[in-house]
Parts: sequence; C-alpha cells; structure tokens
Amino acid sequence: MFIFISLYLLPPLHLFLHVTATEDYLLPYSPTDPILLNCGASSNLSSPDRRSWDGDSQSKFAASNPPEASSVFNSSTQDPSVNQVPYMTARIFHSKFTYTFPLLPGPKFVRLYFYPAAYSDLDISKSYFSLSANNYKLLNNFSASLAVSAITPPVRYFTKEFIITVRGNQKFELTFSPSPSSFAFINGIEIVSMPDSFYARGNDNQLTYVGFDFPFYLDNATALETVYRLNVGGQYINSIGDTGMYRTWNPDSEYLPGSKGNTPYPGVKIKYTAETPAYSAPVMVYSTMRSMGPEPLVNMKYNLTWHFPVDAGFHYLLRLHFCETRQEVKNENDQVFFIFINNQTAQYDADVIHMSGGHGIPVYKDYIVPVPPGSQSKQDLWLAVHPNMELKPRVADAILNGLEIFKLNTTDGNLAGLNPEPTVAPPPAEQNPSLQERRAGKRSSILHVIGIVGGSIGAVIACSLIVYFLAFKQKRVKDTSKSDQEKSSWTLLSKTSRPPVISSLPKEQASLADWGRKCYQRGTVDQIVDPHLKGEVAPVSINKFAEIASSCLHGQGIERPNMGDVVWGLEFALQLQQTAEKNPNSVDWINMEEKSSLSPHRGVMASDEDDMFSGAESCSRSTFSTDTASVTLSDPVQRARSEGVFSEIIEPKGR
Repeated sequence: MFIFISLYLLPPLHLFLHVTATEDYLLPYSPTDPILLNCGASSNLSSPDRRSWDGDSQSKFAASNPPEASSVFNSSTQDPSVNQVPYMTARIFHSKFTYTFPLLPGPKFVRLYFYPAAYSDLDISKSYFSLSANNYKLLNNFSASLAVSAITPPVRYFTKEFIITVRGNQKFELTFSPSPSSFAFINGIEIVSMPDSFYARGNDNQLTYVGFDFPFYLDNATALETVYRLNVGGQYINSIGDTGMYRTWNPDSEYLPGSKGNTPYPGVKIKYTAETPAYSAPVMVYSTMRSMGPEPLVNMKYNLTWHFPVDAGFHYLLRLHFCETRQEVKNENDQVFFIFINNQTAQYDADVIHMSGGHGIPVYKDYIVPVPPGSQSKQDLWLAVHPNMELKPRVADAILNGLEIFKLNTTDGNLAGLNPEPTVAPPPAEQNPSLQERRAGKRSSILHVIGIVGGSIGAVIACSLIVYFLAFKQKRVKDTSKSDQEKSSWTLLSKTSRPPVISSLPKEQASLADWGRKCYQRGTVDQIVDPHLKGEVAPVSINKFAEIASSCLHGQGIERPNMGDVVWGLEFALQLQQTAEKNPNSVDWINMEEKSSLSPHRGVMASDEDDMFSGAESCSRSTFSTDTASVTLSDPVQRARSEGVFSEIIEPKGR
C-alpha cells in the first residue's frame, strides 16, 4: 500500500518540480552578497528605499589601513534634494586607502556615491584622486566637483556605477589614491551581485560590431561603466522599482532633441520568457515605449534620434530593449525598421515581433560601437531608428522601450575618462603674417565657400565643395553679396576648377561627380589635386574631404548625410589639416611624384553603389606615417575615426 501511494504521488511531485524550474524566469533576481557601506558613519542607518547601510567606522573592510590615512566628516550643508543616507557623511582620504571586500565569485554592480559639498574647512573643489578596482582603473585624477557641475539638469550629488567580475580565489579591493597635494573622498559604496552572463556572455554570444563585418565577443574579463540607463517613453524608476539589482532608470526626453515621437502607455500584460527573464528590465520599461507617431508620411521624413555625450577613445555596449504592445502590430512584418548607431547601420530589419516571438513578449538586443579619440574628450554617440519600407511592412513606424549604454575598458584595463574642462579662449593672433597664417587664409576661404553653398543639396554640394578644395589657387575669396551667396555650387565650381560635365573627355571623366568618386574608390585622388597644393595638404585631411564627397553620392538616399553633417565633416577635415600643420615635420605631405596614400580604399575595387562607410569595406587599410609611429586604419578604433564622420540623417528621401 505504501509503495502504491508513493508511486501515485511521484508524477505530481515531478510535475511540481518541473513547473518550479521552468518558471524561475518569472521571478526577480535575489542578490547573493549585497554590501551597503555608509562611509564616515559610525552606526547603521536606513536610506529612503528602506535598505540598511552599515557605517564604515571600525569596519572590517578597511582594517588594513593606518588610522592617519583617513578622517570622517559630516557635510556642512544639506541640500533639500540630497538624502541623508549615504550622503551626509564622508570619509576623506589623505593618502592611499584600500577597502577589501570578501565576495563570492561572479559579476558585481559596484556603485560609488558622491556628494561634493563642504566638509569642515576642506575645499571640495581641490579634491582630485584616482580609484582602482583590482586590475582596473576606474577614475584618474578625478574631480567630483567638476563632474557634478557638468551634469544636466543640475544636481548636487551623483552615482558612478561599474560592472566588475570577481574571480574564484580573488578578493575585491577598491583603492583610493589622492593626487599630489590633494585628497580623496567617498560618501557611500554599494556592491550587488547579478546573474552570471547577464551582460558579458563570452564566446557563447556574438554581438553585432557596428561598422564591421565580424562579430564582437564580450567576456567577463571586461569591466564596464554604466553611462546611461533609460526608461524610453516612460518615467523615472527608482532602485526599488527595479528587478532585484537596484538599478535606476531615467526618462529619455532629455536626450531626444525636439522631443520627437510619442509615448503610448498601453496596459498589456508583459510575458517574460527564459530568453528574456523578468530580471532583464522592469515591467514599467517594457509596457511603455516611444514611437515615431501615427502619421506615416511624417515618419518617413525624419529619424527618431537620441544624442548621448560619452568619453572618446572607448568601445560602448548598447542594449536596446523592445516589447510590442500596440494592437496594430501583432504579426511579423507588421513593422520593420532601421537601427542606426553613430550614423552606421546596426540593423536594417528590426522586427520586434520576429525578434521576441510574439505580442507582449520582451526582448533585448546588444550592439558594440567604437567611439574613437578626437579633438574633444567628449563626443556625441547617436542612436536613431527609421522605418524600412523596402520590406513592405504594414506600419511605417519604429519604437524603443528601454536603453542601457556601457563603456568598456581599454586593453590596459582603463575605464577612466577626463574631467570636464571649462571653455578656454583662443590665444591672440600674431601680428606678422607667417606660413601658418597664409595657410589659415586658405582655410578661411574654404569655410567662406561652405557658407556660400549652404542652401544647396545632395551630390552637387559635396562635389563642388570638395573639388573646390582640391583645385583652389592661393587666394582669398572676396566678399560676396547676398545674391552671390545663393548661387549654386556648380557655378562656383566652374569659376574655380572645371565645368561639371565636359562631353569631349573620355566617358569615365566626363562627369566631374562620377570621376571624383571613382578616383576616391581606386585610390587615385591625386589625379584631381591641383599641383599648386603640392607639399601643403596633409593626406589625412584630403582623404577626409574625398570621403565626404563620396558619401554624398551614395545611391541610397537614406545613406547620404544632410548639409549640417557635410559642414561638420569639412570642419573636421580642416581640424586634421590644422593638427598636421602644428607638426609639419611629423606628417607626410602630398607629393604628386610619389605614390598616393590618399584613399582608405586603395587596392579595393568598389562599385558605384558601394557604401564607403559599410562593414563591407572593413578589410581596407589606410596608413599615414609620423616620426614616431605608423597608424593603420584597419585597426577598429583608428579606422572608425576615419569612418565616423556623419551624425543624424534627416530627410533621408529625396536627396
């Protein structure tokens, strides 16, 4: 009888265990070893989110440091917007100071809380310090005072969030190092575990490497810094509203110029899956969205675009969250759209229903993009979506529900960016004209020409500007009347170079636009450079001009830049020229008697419809030499510096 009852009960027990195991993805995440340290406090206190913070006085995590290495202070002032815990007390470091945390292996969120206020007689604006976490440099000569002053809208406090994996036999150490004659400080430290392989999945997961024709693998040896986390189309979500990892989600409206798009709030049940568990993002993220709007004709005339200032010289991980909850989009191919990142196509056939598996089912997609070093320490990272009607979807629209952006450490373990800097006025010009000034005169002529043709469009603009640069004589452009400024760029070109079409020339050279583009593709731009410029134009600058012209002649209208982007690109080419002129002995200048190094596509035979910025050209190389190094643009970050010229594409059709 006992055996019979046991056998009778086994199937239901097995079923119960099966159901429990398969429904784990419906549960929020439960952290394994959370740490909340209220630095400078002597007792345990609770924050407004009802979590208990331990004071770090006499803390076991700081036992290895001498007493004179740090002091504790209360804030002299409390702004009404600032919570008491963990911001009203601080630990000030006079010399190197290390917190040591015994943690279980796995990836961790590390959150650092800063309130750069007055602490006794210390001038917080003079606090500069570096911070390392095991083998990673998180901050370098960092000023919390400068950092908070650069945040918009203005705030009094801020949090820096990092993702770092702890190895099996490794302790986790945070080391603060004050800069010379300065001090460091911290108000609070939070460490929270996360699911394994949540962001870094290693070789099991190929990530789209935007602008390249090979994948990117992100393993747990990479440290990340959270730069943005947005509830797109929705409201602020605090740490308690997250899914167990205490993340915060901000509205996206600040990063959306002109607040384009609309924000529907449909009440549809979100159906999490094993591929997208409940801890991926809160219901509030997936149940709200930003779409382009209900008017298809309007939607086809603009890109829904977000701008994000980021540190230059790093790779970035973008995680885009999607969930289709509208009644008009329930089947595959109802809505298909482009995803552009930094003006390169990350995906051309984004179909949320296809990616997720159905209506009301969430999904996220990861993309990696390099942001190469530039003249500024901060650059804008652009994200845009636009309907793709070539696949004949029913709805001309595009959506986004949530977005996370992370900075990846460099190969030497660095995650530290530069401090924000105040604007510096340019030095006064010298009185006596020099070679530098005469070249500057040419540059001012170029910029004047840019202004003249500001109302022109398409390929006519680009070819006129570029060929004018390639063929101008050493003279200044005289003042022009308003009517002159409205002349077409072809008229300008005919005065400064050759007519746009010469039927007597060979067919390949008859059209100036076609010939210029083919010269760029074949690496023979030297054929259309005026000999008067010999020895005066840096290859990297002329190369950029030719690149801009070629992009304006793309066969697909959506891939062409707008006039603002053309001007921006020309100014960038001018900056390259100025940089080269500052070091005249370190850069190879154009020599018409030697082989040309002008084209990044030299040796690559491209068709007329080839995209000069697509991953299809990722194997091409462009090299320029200096006294100390030879830089080859087949390196991903260096080549992206050459490719990432253009920004938002507006009015993609009809150009």
